Amino acid sequence: MDFALVFDLWGDYAHYRKVYTTTSPITYPFPPRPTLVGIVAAIIGLEQTDYPIKFVPSKLDVALQLMAPVKTTKITTKLVNPKSATPMMNRFTDHMLIPFEFVKDPKYRIFLRFSDQTVAKIMEDLLKDHQSFYNPALGLSELLADFQWIGKYTTKKIEGKKELSTINTVSPTQDIMIRPRPQDHYLIERVPRHLSVERVATDYYDVIGEINGQPLEGECPSYWRIEDLDTNLLFL
Repeated sequence: MDFALVFDLWGDYAHYRKVYTTTSPITYPFPPRPTLVGIVAAIIGLEQTDYPIKFVPSKLDVALQLMAPVKTTKITTKLVNPKSATPMMNRFTDHMLIPFEFVKDPKYRIFLRFSDQTVAKIMEDLLKDHQSFYNPALGLSELLADFQWIGKYTTKKIEGKKELSTINTVSPTQDIMIRPRPQDHYLIERVPRHLSVERVATDYYDVIGEINGQPLEGECPSYWRIEDLDTNLLFL
C-alpha cells in the first residue's frame, strides 16, 4: 500500500442523505467514506453485499480532496406515494412534493490505497480506460458522475511533525489540531465510517473540511505525502 491511485470525480448534483432526515432530506456537504467506497465498488463491479467486507478501513485507504467550493441548493422533487398504487402496482394515484437539499456542481479528487494489489490493478485499468462496471453516482442513482484518471503515485508517511502542516484533504478531526485562519470557513460533520452488509453504520467519527476547498492548517502526528502532486493526505 505504498502507492495511491488518484482520479477526479464530478457531477451536476449530489445528495448524501443524513440518516436522521426523512420527510425533507438534507445532505452531507461532502461524501462520507461509505459513499466513496460504494463508488469504488460500482466502478469495479462488486455487489452491495460484497464490498462492505472487502473494503473495510484496514483493507482500503480513502482520502478526499475538495476541488470545488461546497454549494447547496434545494429542489422540490415529486415522489410517488406507494400507498396509492393500483392492485397491479402499475399506476399511482397520489404523489408527494418533497424538498431535497443537493450539493451543486461537486468535484472531488479521490485517493485510494488497496491492500489487495489484484483489486488495485483492476481499478487502475478501469480508470485509465474510462470504464466502469456500473455507472458511478453521487449519492443517488439518478445523480450520475463522470471521472478522469489522474495517475498512480508513491505515498510517503511523514511522522513526528511538531510544526504546522498543510493538509489538502477532508480529514478526521482526531488526526489534526486545526489552527484556524480568518479567511477560512470550516465544515465539521459527524459521519459514518463504515457500513455493515445490512447497511448499518458500525462506527461514527467527526471530519473537517474547508468550504472553498482550501487546505487545512494544523498540527498532525503523522500524514501521507504525494510529492509529485505536492499534496498531503489524511485518510478517512
